[in-house]
Amino acid sequence: MSSDKLPILSEEQVTAGEDDPDTVKFQELPPPYSEKDELDKELGSPVPKQDSVESANLPLLMVYTRRWYILGLFCLLACHQCIVWNTWGPIESGVQFAYNWSNSTVPMMANWGAIMFCISVVPLSKLVEYDVRTTVLLVSGMIALGTVLRCCRLVTHNPTVFLVSCHICAILNGMSGVTIM
Repeated sequence: MSSDKLPILSEEQVTAGEDDPDTVKFQELPPPYSEKDELDKELGSPVPKQDSVESANLPLLMVYTRRWYILGLFCLLACHQCIVWNTWGPIESGVQFAYNWSNSTVPMMANWGAIMFCISVVPLSKLVEYDVRTTVLLVSGMIALGTVLRCCRLVTHNPTVFLVSCHICAILNGMSGVTIM
């Protein structure tokens, strides 16, 4: 059976059963027409075509495992950035009690994200146009550095140093939000 012949059965042919010859059951249909097909015939298609019957006239697509790996890593980076940004908001009352922070300190941590986004959107967007890999490495480094700086409470027990390091973490995390979002 050729690929140009499709089974088209009328109600009479379906009820008639298997006694009818195959030539009656299958009628030839013209191939679908499009202007793009005609242009491809004249100019040549820029996309290579596959040679199987099942995928006739479909572009050749390759799936690489490393692309899924990179996509998974970027998703984990985005989740980590959102977790770092949303650390203080849900536990605001407990943080104010534990660290003796004022009422404006915790909201300022979230505000740093929006402020630094506005400041760094143009430079990081230009850097993405130049090289995506370098930008993602820079952004992931900023998130990691900010998160490590916030852990300084384990080394020094000075509350002012911890407060400053939390603000620096929020600033670095806000800058990285340009690429992540």
